[in-house]
Amino acid sequence: MKLRLPRGLRDLDPDEYRRIRYVSGKFQEVAEKYQFPLMEPSTIEFLGTLELKAGSDIENEIYAFTDKGGRRLALRFDLTVGLTRYVVSNPQLPKPIKLASCSVMWRYDEPQFARYRNFYQWDAEIFGADPVSAGGEIIAFSEDLLRELGLREIRTRVSSRKVLESAISERIRQLDPVEVMRIVDKKERQGIDVVRELLSGRGLTEDDVKWLSDLVSIEDRPTRARERLARVDSELVESPDYAQLAQTVEAAQSFGAQNVSIDLSVVRGIDYYDGVVFETSSAKAPQVGSLLGGGSFTVLVEALGGNFTAWGAAGGIERTLLALEATGQLGEKEVKRGTYVAYTEADLAPVASAVTKKLRDFGIASETSLVGRSLSNQLSYAERIGYRNVVIVGRKEWSNRRVVCKDFESGVQKEIPYQDLPRFLRGD
Repeated sequence: MKLRLPRGLRDLDPDEYRRIRYVSGKFQEVAEKYQFPLMEPSTIEFLGTLELKAGSDIENEIYAFTDKGGRRLALRFDLTVGLTRYVVSNPQLPKPIKLASCSVMWRYDEPQFARYRNFYQWDAEIFGADPVSAGGEIIAFSEDLLRELGLREIRTRVSSRKVLESAISERIRQLDPVEVMRIVDKKERQGIDVVRELLSGRGLTEDDVKWLSDLVSIEDRPTRARERLARVDSELVESPDYAQLAQTVEAAQSFGAQNVSIDLSVVRGIDYYDGVVFETSSAKAPQVGSLLGGGSFTVLVEALGGNFTAWGAAGGIERTLLALEATGQLGEKEVKRGTYVAYTEADLAPVASAVTKKLRDFGIASETSLVGRSLSNQLSYAERIGYRNVVIVGRKEWSNRRVVCKDFESGVQKEIPYQDLPRFLRGD
């Protein structure tokens, strides 16, 4: 039998999994800094629960099945539904509620480059808070995470579905606003000319095409964006929905967001979000696209039977890794920083094992040979798989309770007392 995996799925080898753990570890650090408690929602939901978020057509895009009890179930395709279901199901929880999660998802998408049917995603949500303040904190959290990962030149574009939808409804009445917004959503990937062409093909007048393309072509800092939008549609910038958009951007900046602009072409998850939305990408890796995004999703809370606000963001870890690779931020972080304990002769293997245990007791990641290799083969193996430090147990040195330490990066080799080994390796 030929051993293979189902189409669109993959094994994660140790190097790739270590990279995923690196990003998820940074996410957990930032979540702790912002006081988002971590949890793990169920991996399996009732299909009907997921349909409340995305409609009955979602069954064609996810892994759905009937269990032995005849119930229609599905593997989760994001974390938001599970977190929201958990909060709605526990009304005794004091609000506002902040939650975060990072785990694996499944979607029955068409496999593409760097896009698989199982993937890792992080999620941060705030329930029951003032939407302006919650949005500001979520946007700041998202930028902070990317900066912690080493991505400095990032751009966050903030919009409001309510602003754009109401503007379209007022002016372009012959088309469903959702259809128009789906066309607008193509701007970032395909360009404004494609948007104009598609709008013209739907029967819009030349004036309406120009008005809408001018509206969604503005990407600027809040003050400048307001001035430019006022020239396109003076009533739009006086609306309460636009005021909430501007206030959310101001709140994000007060929480520390640094690269925020207003861009009404961002519509993100048209069937999901219901107010202010945003996307963040790397200016140095634009080919990767958005690394994360989010917004207000109070409509989902209501669909699940709740009555409180909800604001959140999610990001794909694999996509973030592509941006880190493209900007040269992964190399140093992927070097194995532990210590390999080698020995010069076979009868010194138990000593090397004892040294390894001592290092582990001091919190230093370490291992020793388990196959009786020669010293040269041990050193070659340690260097090949990425160790920086090697401790060599030799007969002469050990007779004086000393060992040899070699740094593969610098090439420096030094003999030190065994009792000083943990302190030396930690750089104390």
